[in-house]
Amino acid sequence: MLVLVLVLVLAGAGAGVDVDVDVDDETTARKNSSHNTTKREHPAYAEATFETDTADVTTQCFRTTLRPTQVEVFADCVTAAGGFCHQTATGSPQKLTAIVFGGVTGDLLTLADSLSDAGHGLRHLGAQLQHQLTETTSASASASASVSGLSDTRTAVMGILNITPDSFHDGGEYNTVDAAMSQATAMIDAGVDILDVGGESTRPGAEPVSIAEEIDRVVPVIEALSDLEPPVSIDTRKAAVADAALSAGADIVNDVSGFEDPQMPFVVAEHDAELVLMHSLSAPVDPDRRATYDDVVADVMNELTEQLIRAERAGIQRDQIIVDPGCGFGKSPAESFELVDRIGEFEALGCPVLVGHSRKSMLTTMDQPNDERLSATIAVTTLAADRGADVVRVHDAGENAAAVRAAAAARQPHRAEDNSTGTDDRE
Repeated sequence: MLVLVLVLVLAGAGAGVDVDVDVDDETTARKNSSHNTTKREHPAYAEATFETDTADVTTQCFRTTLRPTQVEVFADCVTAAGGFCHQTATGSPQKLTAIVFGGVTGDLLTLADSLSDAGHGLRHLGAQLQHQLTETTSASASASASVSGLSDTRTAVMGILNITPDSFHDGGEYNTVDAAMSQATAMIDAGVDILDVGGESTRPGAEPVSIAEEIDRVVPVIEALSDLEPPVSIDTRKAAVADAALSAGADIVNDVSGFEDPQMPFVVAEHDAELVLMHSLSAPVDPDRRATYDDVVADVMNELTEQLIRAERAGIQRDQIIVDPGCGFGKSPAESFELVDRIGEFEALGCPVLVGHSRKSMLTTMDQPNDERLSATIAVTTLAADRGADVVRVHDAGENAAAVRAAAAARQPHRAEDNSTGTDDRE
């Protein structure tokens, strides 16, 4: 019996995977006379190495690790598909379970398909399994998927909906479900692509909110918003709040603390949700806490890389993550503006990039109080869009959506011409 070992990274499972393919004796004899092994890399998985053999195989065995909450669901899927599954506790600090599973190709393809609807962070495991089984490099077979609400042609607008009494701009305005729904509808009409619901202010000096109170604030609103078209993001730094919000219908977790709560990445993975991962020294913002950066962009990118690794180890696929360099969070106004100006460099992380600058204190360099920072916010929105930001997070939906459209037209004049009404403005 010949055992051919393949190695790839299955981020959806939260660990590396050894793939053992058992070949029967007759196939082995054929291979002894003509052995041809090739190596290839799929563009969506630059970190993964595939070693495959051209000979036909009968049964394929895979080894991976899963979190305990994933094991029963996964085992049921394998059994229903006609395959086999064995498990052993690994004793790791994360309390992972080692899994050996396999079957004939048809059964495994059925398994891959069923995992796409199984939840519990197993969708991307199924996608990568199917990719390996079909051995295709076409874009349609890769597990890459756009983050909800993002556009290929322009910067997306994330509209802020604060369900708080003390936010620095609109605190107390949308504390009821009816008021929040009215504001959400207005933002959608104005052109927002994502609704970001928050139940705790992160402004400097903000008082902490208990888990129970934050859940009471956001869950009824999210349940109401789930019937609307745009994806809904929950702005929280607490894993328990994220769990409740995702269960209520939220699609994205916006964690401004950078995993201050160590359970946060596991909750996101458990729900197979998307994530905004922000660089932050403290949340709420501590104006007295500042870092010394040799190069603010390089240093923030390095720290975000570490957080991305944590997210992937928890089972979150990189194409489910948006990174946010955290303007104003532990950065001076000059450093925050440098992040915006060089936002395109963050594309090296392999994730969409969000800029959150709306009405922040970084704009005080323009001598504008909070209630007069709209024009400066719009200017930075236009700059961020021109520099390549994938998302801007803003309070004033209509004005900033217009700025994004203008920036897109400047970068792609042919689209502006296509959308023109033909009216001569000089008349």
